[in-house]
Amino acid sequence: MDATTMNPEGRAFSIKLWPPSQTTRLLLVERMANNLSTPSIFTREYGSLSKEEVRENAKQIELYAKECSKLILEVLKRGPITKVDGAKPTSKTFNEACETVFDISKGQRAFVEAEEAEELLRPLKEPGNSYTKICFSNRSFGLGAARVAEPILASLKDQLKEVDLSDFIAGRSEGEALEVMAIFSEALEGCVLKSLDLSNNALGEKGVRAFGALLKSQSSLEELYLMNDGISEEAARAVCELIPSTEKLRVLQFHNNMTGDEGALAISEVVKQSPMLEDFRCSSTRIGSDGGVALSEALQTFTNLKNLDLRDNMFGVEAGVALSKALAKHADLTEAYLSYLNLEDEGAVAIANVLKESASALEVLEMAGNDITAEAAPALAACIAAKQLITKLNLADTELRDEGAIQISKALEDGDAQLKGVDLSSNFMRRAGARCLTRAVVHKPGLKLLNMNGNFISDEGIDEVKNIFNEFPNVLGSLDENDPEGEDDNESGEGEDEGDELESKLKNLEVHQEDYWEVIMDNSKSENILKDFYIPNYILLPESEVRNASHIPSSPVLVFINSKSGGQLGGELLCTYGALLNKNQVFDLDNEAPDKVLHQFYSNLEKLKHSGDILASEIQNRLKIIVAGGDGTANWLLGVVSDLKLPQPPPIATVPLGTGNNIPFSFGWGKKNPGSDRQSVESFLDQVRTAREMKIDSWYITLRMRPPEEGSYDPTLELPHSLHASQHVYPTKKLNMEGCCTFQGGFWNYFSVGMDARVSYAFHSERKLHPEKFKHQLVNQSIYAKLACKEGLFCTSLLYPSSWNIAKLTKVRIMKKQGQWEDLPIPCSIRSIICLNLPSFSGGLNPWGMPSRKALHNRDFTPLFVDDGIIEVVGFRDAWHGLCLYVPRGHGTRLAQVKGIRFEFHNSAANHVFMRIDGEPWKQPLPVDDNPVVVEISHLGQVTVLATPHCRSTSIPESSSLVSHRDIEEDSRETEDSDMPRKFGAADKFRMSDDHLMP
Repeated sequence: MDATTMNPEGRAFSIKLWPPSQTTRLLLVERMANNLSTPSIFTREYGSLSKEEVRENAKQIELYAKECSKLILEVLKRGPITKVDGAKPTSKTFNEACETVFDISKGQRAFVEAEEAEELLRPLKEPGNSYTKICFSNRSFGLGAARVAEPILASLKDQLKEVDLSDFIAGRSEGEALEVMAIFSEALEGCVLKSLDLSNNALGEKGVRAFGALLKSQSSLEELYLMNDGISEEAARAVCELIPSTEKLRVLQFHNNMTGDEGALAISEVVKQSPMLEDFRCSSTRIGSDGGVALSEALQTFTNLKNLDLRDNMFGVEAGVALSKALAKHADLTEAYLSYLNLEDEGAVAIANVLKESASALEVLEMAGNDITAEAAPALAACIAAKQLITKLNLADTELRDEGAIQISKALEDGDAQLKGVDLSSNFMRRAGARCLTRAVVHKPGLKLLNMNGNFISDEGIDEVKNIFNEFPNVLGSLDENDPEGEDDNESGEGEDEGDELESKLKNLEVHQEDYWEVIMDNSKSENILKDFYIPNYILLPESEVRNASHIPSSPVLVFINSKSGGQLGGELLCTYGALLNKNQVFDLDNEAPDKVLHQFYSNLEKLKHSGDILASEIQNRLKIIVAGGDGTANWLLGVVSDLKLPQPPPIATVPLGTGNNIPFSFGWGKKNPGSDRQSVESFLDQVRTAREMKIDSWYITLRMRPPEEGSYDPTLELPHSLHASQHVYPTKKLNMEGCCTFQGGFWNYFSVGMDARVSYAFHSERKLHPEKFKHQLVNQSIYAKLACKEGLFCTSLLYPSSWNIAKLTKVRIMKKQGQWEDLPIPCSIRSIICLNLPSFSGGLNPWGMPSRKALHNRDFTPLFVDDGIIEVVGFRDAWHGLCLYVPRGHGTRLAQVKGIRFEFHNSAANHVFMRIDGEPWKQPLPVDDNPVVVEISHLGQVTVLATPHCRSTSIPESSSLVSHRDIEEDSRETEDSDMPRKFGAADKFRMSDDHLMP
């Protein structure tokens, strides 16, 4: 490369920049060879190269020298750097010319408007800039900011190669967000991009199509990220439709979306058209068996895959087997994340057998939580033994037990020198398996972590394991959640057959003799405890074969779990309950509606009872329901059981899996998210067995409003799922409004209106927008507290006008005696009203408190009883007022104790108000004319729950003269709306089919 340029005097001269002389090149290569082959801190970490290997790469080194020559030429062409006003010479121009990444994502999230955008994006307007990548993540662009960015981005079309627009519209309304996305899309249309990241924007189909112009112009993409974007079936189809070509695509990441099976079909089409794909992530996308098969078939159409992440889907066995066929095609696979796919033994064995013969460079293998038992251990062990480069192995939350753990240990013992992490937590493993595993990995030079927590290792076994790791204590993970009683012998001797069987299975394993016999003794322990909760298939599934019962369970249970609650805990609990009980008596509320489940279950029970089945009768008499989720989930199940009007309604136990957990806390189940391991679940089941039954009041709520003139009111936009649209007409009622919308529902803990509901709504909205942030209860509570401050709950009098006071928003009427309504005066300072049924609100606080003797006498108040047919009405001024609840005998402003209450919201300065039912908030529009919005609460009946000895709720003392349960039931039948259907709308009443009763 010869170059002619100007010297400082302005005269031309010629220099030779490339190639360097032969002597220079040989010296350069020799020095590199010496550096890379001589022992140093880097060679100890990464290994060294021989001189021959370095010389083979001399041509690559020459290429770098060529690039260096180009940069030298650019400096020479610019000429000398002149000083300005005595300032030192600066290389800023050179640095700016070489800078290729423009990133404004650092620091805290911030909203960006037009003025801020002008300043932030100024470097992009500099002539001659070399930016090829822009990152606008973590900044929320408004409409004005987008219009500022539009011409700037358009000017960079020819040079941009990578665009990161992840999380760049947070907190914006849907309309504004879509318009912002469309502006950015049109501005960037025509860019020849290699990488595009649109993650964390809650796109949905509308958002995907808003980026239509940009997506349609991309035919050279190598990386595409659409994570946590609310990609539904329709949105997935839109992605497939809009991108013209993915022939060059190497990375496709689609984590945490609502894709489902139908959406997976669309994604599979994209995968089929991506022959260069190396990194595919489609985890947590709600894909079931059909979608899993479709994706697996798509993965068979190319052979370049290196990283595969399909975690946390519902593939099942069929899709697992199909996936194994696809994996056989990918010999270069290095990372396989296949946890929580419901593979079971058959699917796991199929995959293990394929990986054993292929994927020789496999480094990461994760197959946790797949209902894998010791039967799959030989195949898994053979696969692991064949993978000499493996660095991370995760088989947590399975049922390998000691038998499987010992086989895995033997596979790890002889090889895997690169091993860095092993996770066999929650595997029902005991002392012998733990000892074998510890001995197998303790001397691995690169080992960073061994996790065996959540097993059945005794105290002695834990001491033994710690002693083995005496020289490397930081490598051994926590063992705090092991069951110290897991080593107990089985005194009944019922497990002898199990021991003999296990002995025969382990005969050919080369293990220490003491481990061998210890495994036999440990696994002989019977699991009779779980038989007390077990329901056989023929009771659960109508088409199953009827079998004679050998054991009548003392506490049969149906388990309903909200898999979305508690971060990952909901899904983990599903796996644990499904492993301990019959998986057909454990239901994911995200997939199965409880009313349909109970309809089918009780229909089958009645049919079996009619045919003389004793077990069916006993199960109906003893049945209990467990519901795991937040307060909204508990509300849902209570409403379903109430509406079904079952012949013998089962009592309900609540697992605290939400943020506040007021309902579980009220009945002694705690407010902290529970453990999801076997020990924790067995402990909870044991409490269910001994819990006492307790009646609590059910409160019926109706919401009536007239739709806006421009169209019908859409309840799905605002109202919680606990309120259901009603078509009932009130021909004789004075409150009936012609053409009004009526919604009905129920609650058991509280209804609130005002500032507290406003904060809850803000929290609810943020969680929908960024679900990835809400994975832990403590984090959720911290975010809730921050939002309370942000929403001004501590300084309402300064931030909000008096027109927001409850007294200015609504007229409140109460019914203390049946059929007698009266006005309830509300103090002007009150900004929140809570109608309270249980002694737990906002994470365990009791707003009613314990009235003093004076209050009991002078104001005719009573303590808070959960079954007295009376609801307590409490007011709060602001958050400072609420802090009094932390003081002994603290309470809010006690307004009344009533049998019914009615809120009438008329035209006012405010155009909306915030409301909340048992943790579910919504933003209620207020009338703009003379038609009121009416919320009425009345007593409906009672439901039975289960309470532990730590229960905070109290019932009416048997000796009390306050009221009887019979009086309560009679009062609830004499409400003003006695002609309307008295149900919550959560389920249709259970009726036994005549077909089931035919002989």
